[in-house]
Amino acid sequence: MRRKVIDPRISVAIVVLAAGRSSRMVEGRRHKLLALFDGQSLVRRSVSTALASDCGSVVVVTGHRSTEIAAQVRDLPCEVIHNAEYASGIAGSLRTGVKAASKGCPGGIMIMLADMPRLSTGHVDTLIAAFRSGQGRDQCINMHRARRWKRIARQSRHLPSRPLQRSSNSDRRCRRSFADRNGKRSGP
Repeated sequence: MRRKVIDPRISVAIVVLAAGRSSRMVEGRRHKLLALFDGQSLVRRSVSTALASDCGSVVVVTGHRSTEIAAQVRDLPCEVIHNAEYASGIAGSLRTGVKAASKGCPGGIMIMLADMPRLSTGHVDTLIAAFRSGQGRDQCINMHRARRWKRIARQSRHLPSRPLQRSSNSDRRCRRSFADRNGKRSGP
């Protein structure tokens, strides 16, 4: 049996998407990323999880209520960047985050949603290790509910050189856009 070799030199940047409008949490005009979980806001918890992982850097993409979201992570060692086009959907946040994360020339970029309180550093490290043990080959995992998480680790050289289509406002269309440009499908 051949043992997988993990190459720790492959750096991974994490892009935390925190730009959404939290439209399903209308009651009291609360924003889910500002809700408290174990004494800290959900966005701070998510960014802290990413920072505690074996990643090289963390970029946080804000949008709706960006000042309040950014204030939650101001003292953390991450880059906060605003997506002015957040209302047009997730594609704009992906473009903004990937562009910012790519400046550091990482070996891979992981996309992480900020609204997943049960995601642990262990989950993130497992994905990073899987990416590294695959010697930088793509890892795409799309899961949900309490036992699962949703993250995409992309090999930087496979990132699209053209920006994602502006009409790509759903997660499914964005994954298809990445996959189609690489000549392979990675999801439904």
